[in-house]
Amino acid sequence: MLIDALTTFQDDDPAAPWNTDPMYGGPKNRASMRRSWEAAQVAPEPQDDGSEAPASAEDLPRDNIPPATSPLEFGLPTETSKSSEDASMSNVTFRPPALKAFPVEWLDDIVASEEPTQLIRGILPMGPALGVMFGPPKTLKSMLASLMGLHIAAALPFGGREVQTGGVAWVTSEGINGARRRLVASRRALGIEGRRVPFAFIPVMPNLGAGQDDRLRLQTAIENKIKPLGVPLRMIILDTLRRAMPGKSENKPEDVSVVVDNCDALARHFGCFVLLIHHSPRSTDDRGSGSNLSDAAADVMLSVKREEGARRATATVKTAKDAEEGATWDFELRTMEIGIDRQGHAITGAFVELCSEPGRLIAGAKRAKLSPAQQHIFDILTEALIAEGKSGAAGEAAPPTTVAVSRETLKAYCKKKGWWDSSDKETEKSSRTRLGARLTELAGKHAIGLTDEYVWQTTGATGEQQ
Repeated sequence: MLIDALTTFQDDDPAAPWNTDPMYGGPKNRASMRRSWEAAQVAPEPQDDGSEAPASAEDLPRDNIPPATSPLEFGLPTETSKSSEDASMSNVTFRPPALKAFPVEWLDDIVASEEPTQLIRGILPMGPALGVMFGPPKTLKSMLASLMGLHIAAALPFGGREVQTGGVAWVTSEGINGARRRLVASRRALGIEGRRVPFAFIPVMPNLGAGQDDRLRLQTAIENKIKPLGVPLRMIILDTLRRAMPGKSENKPEDVSVVVDNCDALARHFGCFVLLIHHSPRSTDDRGSGSNLSDAAADVMLSVKREEGARRATATVKTAKDAEEGATWDFELRTMEIGIDRQGHAITGAFVELCSEPGRLIAGAKRAKLSPAQQHIFDILTEALIAEGKSGAAGEAAPPTTVAVSRETLKAYCKKKGWWDSSDKETEKSSRTRLGARLTELAGKHAIGLTDEYVWQTTGATGEQQ
């Protein structure tokens, strides 16, 4: 019988049919080849009924497929396979993935870090942290975010608030030429041109909604530039969330979560604050559009509002996990000439400046609207404060960081703007009376503070473009 004949051969017998028949692979793996040969001998012979025999094991009924009993029968190398590929693989050491550690700290052993907790005191937290700045389109969000970044990079107090200085990267793909002009105007307005401030502009937006590849490339690009400076990276501005997730939907939590995870990874890698610029939905300007997952993940959320066509906007700290909420301040759009083009025409750049220091509104109080006459004086006061205001000038009548100007300085600016008529004694007297009336009205609306000598702005009113 066949089985009796097989027993006369050993697996490694060179005369055995499984070792001599090239169909079974020769002497590479004798034990495996013997099993394959034996299975073929006991398989039923196909009937010659004119039908075509199955071409492969896939065509056979599952019960008739010989079981795979070794790695080689799956096409995988074995310990006895000595091909050059197998030999190269034999030197590879496979290690299991590292296990996540779960440190345990007892209550009395916990120590609070002595590192600063605020990037801009009372407004932005130190990293690693995530923030969201939201508002309708055209509310000057990007310009405010870049202004904050410039103050951090240049070690300039922001509205009297202390900052932790370091590197800043602004990443955007919107209006690149305009963004460059605005940065030139901003650095001149702040007086930091030529100081090599560590503020980087990155005019290509990574795709943070499709895995980690672009995030890693961005991370490497920033790291290569920031390391030689020897300063910590404090802030990354991503402008905007929608641009950072092309082809994805901000209404789907699963899409937004990928962006948030990448932002968290950037924040952890650099130990920095990541600020996402986000739009509000058309129905309301009190939250970001789409899924609220980014809102829930944010350590701080800032709202920016602006009346249509107005030059002034208002920012408010809406929520903060580890700081006081409610700080609010006004800032205004301005322009300056920054150069001449090839045809001899002036090149202008826009920038924003603070009109008031961040402070808290009285709970429930509404920000007053100003009449055209009141707005005119308010705007002149704003210009005077920016150009010649001095902190602490108001004495005990205002917080020590409040910027104020004298009434005489305000009067000079009224003349400069053509508001004050001093052509004769009567018009001079009339102008003085009108200015006093406007200042009293503005103080009554909590738009300004004043003493017999000094005038300053408060956060109790918002200018309205008339």
